[in-house]
Amino acid sequence: RGLDFLSTEWREVEPRHSSVRAVFDHSWSLLSEHEQTVLAGLSVFRGGCTRQAAQQVSGASLRDLMALVNHSLLQRLPTGRFEMHELLRQYAAEKLGQCPAKGTAVHDRHSAHYAAMSDGWETDLRGAQQLAALAEMDLEIENVRAAWDWAVKQGQIDQLDRLFSALWRYGDCRDRQHYATWFGKTAQALSTLVPQATTEQLVQPNESRESRLAKTSEPRLRLLAKLLAARSYCGEKARLARQSLSVLERPELQNRDIRAEKAFALLALALAEQSGGAAEQSLALYRELGDPWGTAFMLCTLCWCMPWEPATYERLWCLYQEALSTGQAQGDRVNAAHASHGLAELALQQGQLEQAEQLGQRALDLYQGIGDWMRVAWVYDLIGAVAMVRGQFAEAHALMVQGAELYEDVGAAGGIAQAEFLLGTYEMHLGQLARARSRGGHVLALCPGFEIAQTVAHLLLGSVALAEGAYDRTRMLLEGQDPKAYGHQGGRHQLDHIPAVLACALRGLGQRDQARRHLLEALRLVPDVQVFWPLLYALAVYALLSIDEGKTERAVELYALASRYPYVANSSWFEVVAGRHIAAVAKALPMDVVQAAQERGRARDLEATVEELLAELSA
Repeated sequence: RGLDFLSTEWREVEPRHSSVRAVFDHSWSLLSEHEQTVLAGLSVFRGGCTRQAAQQVSGASLRDLMALVNHSLLQRLPTGRFEMHELLRQYAAEKLGQCPAKGTAVHDRHSAHYAAMSDGWETDLRGAQQLAALAEMDLEIENVRAAWDWAVKQGQIDQLDRLFSALWRYGDCRDRQHYATWFGKTAQALSTLVPQATTEQLVQPNESRESRLAKTSEPRLRLLAKLLAARSYCGEKARLARQSLSVLERPELQNRDIRAEKAFALLALALAEQSGGAAEQSLALYRELGDPWGTAFMLCTLCWCMPWEPATYERLWCLYQEALSTGQAQGDRVNAAHASHGLAELALQQGQLEQAEQLGQRALDLYQGIGDWMRVAWVYDLIGAVAMVRGQFAEAHALMVQGAELYEDVGAAGGIAQAEFLLGTYEMHLGQLARARSRGGHVLALCPGFEIAQTVAHLLLGSVALAEGAYDRTRMLLEGQDPKAYGHQGGRHQLDHIPAVLACALRGLGQRDQARRHLLEALRLVPDVQVFWPLLYALAVYALLSIDEGKTERAVELYALASRYPYVANSSWFEVVAGRHIAAVAKALPMDVVQAAQERGRARDLEATVEELLAELSA
């Protein structure tokens, strides 16, 4: 609340104890003039400081610091850092503000000190010293932000440029969403230095040449380009990345080496638009610059922007492997983690579950070591998907609970929605339909304007309705939902079985021709039979349609093929939707006929069966 909140009117209290301010005034009066100067200078620090920083910024010797500790005005931590209580810091800052010239000098030294620290961190964050740099920045991040804010206020472009690279790399590992907001506020504050964020309006047409040069000097334009790209990177807005590229095309930057800034802007554009072209250009620039960190990062980004289908698997694998080896050679845990995660996703995509789990565990260990909890949650999602495909729904659920807690901790609404969808999916397969329905409703409420979140929520709610026999509700929820609109990056094909679930509902409504059309779409949607789990929905629905046509043996055979996979065999949902119906009609057949049909089904080749069904439905 501030210094003047805590006070009392009690008569028996001594005047110097009547308020916090009075207590501080008394303590201040007991200090020497030199000690007062040192204490006021220390008020520029946020979250404490080291002895070296205190000396460089405020001129405090170790003796001065220990004297203030003895006066109970500073606290010395076991780590050796010195901290000041926030209320006392506000009081000391008021004293510093009473002498503007001294205050400006102290703030300038503080900003310069952390700009110099950032130079070292920026280098360390690219290689083997990443963990040490992140740990040191964890302690100093409030000071770095304070240094940045002061540099913005004073228009110190060089200081901002030095602080920038370490700050956005740190933000990427810690809290991208927070830094998206923070960089946005900074860009607004910089409007006095670069009048318009829209580059076409940077300079007014009638301005003098001197005024124009003052507003659009090279360092300011470079910084603006990086700020716009960073905001795009953190918030995934392509418009900002394109503005960054426009800044770099200004005449003032012609004949200047802007490759690093352009590579960064193209990186942001590639992520925002899933643009393979922008990713390729950025990668080429990072290679040309001889930047191994940027090269490894862009190799992973390029993979994310490419279509994931059989024709691209080999290149995807090679690109991720190159990123992994590049990161490992530099001691770069960040890019090694990204590459391991991508390889795990790719292995899952191809049905290589053991390899996916091993690679995912490697990524998990690296991200946990870095302290990148958002991406730790992503890997829990991945390893949970491996367990799900194995039919281990309870294990998948337990993993996703951990992921959901991390998403909650970092305040990632999109991540929370993804976790709720997956938790609901696992609960649905465990037979907990009411809980699954509640999760679907939560996803709808969490992300009202986020289209893919709305689609996954409709899929979950529609699947639950199908298990409850509410076929018309399933049709209403899933008609018009297009899984192809969101691509297949990430390898889990979470939406590919929408047409099959819809087909099952239409079949329940007696609309068998429409059901067959959607079933055909479901079989065509999955480009690789190794991604077998979406295909299992289509097999189950085809088996039900076979019952309607009087082909009971065919139904038993197809469902036996689907049940060969634990994903179906261990699922309460598949049992309710298809298994029990097929078992009921199979009772009319002789036992040996049923057993023979089941043996044929279990011996079937999935790929050949899919081709057979495609041919039948196409005809």
